[in-house]
Amino acid sequence: MARLASCHCLGLELECEGEPAKISLCNCLDCQRRTGSLFSVAAFFPREAVRIVKGEAASFSRSSASGHPVTFHFCGRCGSSLWWAPERMPHLVGVAVGAFADPSFPMPAQAVWTADKHQWLTFPDAIPLHERNPPPKGAASQDCALQKGRNDGSSDPSSVQILPYDPRHFAGVDGLWKTCFPDDPAWNRAAISVADKLQFQPGLLFVAEINGNVAGTAMAGYDGHRGWLYAIAVHPDQQRTGIGTMLVRHAEEILATLGCRKINLQMRAENDRVAAFYRRLGYTAEARISMGKLLKR
Repeated sequence: MARLASCHCLGLELECEGEPAKISLCNCLDCQRRTGSLFSVAAFFPREAVRIVKGEAASFSRSSASGHPVTFHFCGRCGSSLWWAPERMPHLVGVAVGAFADPSFPMPAQAVWTADKHQWLTFPDAIPLHERNPPPKGAASQDCALQKGRNDGSSDPSSVQILPYDPRHFAGVDGLWKTCFPDDPAWNRAAISVADKLQFQPGLLFVAEINGNVAGTAMAGYDGHRGWLYAIAVHPDQQRTGIGTMLVRHAEEILATLGCRKINLQMRAENDRVAAFYRRLGYTAEARISMGKLLKR
């Protein structure tokens, strides 16, 4: 199911695929100033599920009440804020619920920053209230989700960290790659690839960590001309929760700071699901022949 969100003048449109990961109502003073109303309501979708289908957006970044930067995207003609990207949850996009112009849209699952709520304003009893940001949910259950093979996509976004690789991550990376890349040749195994990477651009190997468990990896490279992505992997129990997008976006940002203008990547031709994932992130298939040669070492 796809939903269309539009600005006031209808010059900027956004398509959101599937159901939102969460819907949140915010009472903070920043949201009040931005909307001109008493609160804002946002539907948070995975970034790969959201795309611009009409117009071009302007943007504005600021710090949020939680202390984390957030970038707002709005129509340059009518000024409507259509969506925003919170750094605290880099794999999600918040879309203004009013922009869907759908009275049947589901109600918020929470109301946050009630410390700034107008005193006369009340909400339905079914909406949990939080004086500020809610605490991370299910912290004790995240290890179980990875260890027991739970596959309900219930990772709490705030519990995911993208970190530089550290030797303590090796066992998790090794197990993840064996699960995600079972047919890879021996030289692509962690015992060789990680050791090689630590000798050259070690700062371009990242892991996604949930409560100490390796949930995903990304390896990047830059030769001064092109950037490359390798070993983008997410634990099967944590796929389709936005972690893959977080890893790719993080690698893109680091490569951009190095002066990289274009990123290349390779995948097996029959891997349609992975190709679709990268297309949603803005990558396109190019008419090239990929060739390789194994050097003796």
